[in-house]
Amino acid sequence: AGNENGLESEGVETYVVTGIVGDSQDFYVCDNTKGLEVLGLQGNAQKIINFNQVKWGVEFLLEGDGFAKWDELSKADFNPDQSNIGTLNATFFHPGAPAVVNINNQGTALGETSLYTPRPLFIDGININNAVSLTVNVADGNAIVDDINGDMLTSLTIAAEGDFAVQQSLLTTLTKIDAAGVMGQFNAVLDNMDGAFELLASDNGMTLVFNDGFAAAEGTIIDGGAGEDSFIIAENVVVDFTNAALTDIDSVVMQN
Repeated sequence: AGNENGLESEGVETYVVTGIVGDSQDFYVCDNTKGLEVLGLQGNAQKIINFNQVKWGVEFLLEGDGFAKWDELSKADFNPDQSNIGTLNATFFHPGAPAVVNINNQGTALGETSLYTPRPLFIDGININNAVSLTVNVADGNAIVDDINGDMLTSLTIAAEGDFAVQQSLLTTLTKIDAAGVMGQFNAVLDNMDGAFELLASDNGMTLVFNDGFAAAEGTIIDGGAGEDSFIIAENVVVDFTNAALTDIDSVVMQN
């Protein structure tokens, strides 16, 4: 949509991409996209939307298929046991922006999979450039994000009505990870971080997986909250928490 000069419109607050031809689509905005508040992607599993030249203050929306159960879909978008969403790539025009991504199932609470387990939202990826902070808000059920990235991100805040998981390793540039707003289980993978960081979990449980070597920098804080919290350390991986302040970590599992 638009070209490198940007889409010109007035009075349209929200644009949601519902169909992508090919593997990816560019969407350029500019100062003449007047009144813009939200840029979104609905569905389109395994595809990529690139929002470019975004102004500070514009938020991003990721929407699932809008169905509760796996067998309600007339035609599944990828795996019917998930409410699937493609990859969001967004670049702010000026560096240093605060970014907000809102994820939901179009207001429909998620139900069960074909195996009678909770059907989650599944997002292929979130990549936000020229932003220093990212807040992710999730409604309508559990959410799994394969990967979260950004070229300047140092702060990640998550608020979710259910469980929230990130499958790939969190960015090593993060200095603050605030998952206190996750109302279910929080699951993430940590690699060796670039420096000291603070991770705050909610009182509803957390699992951190360490697949590569990890040595906590001095000043690192990991607060598991009052829930059931565990570290899972992959086989032959060496971890060192000597310089970290650990609070309310209930178990450490060594895989072999």
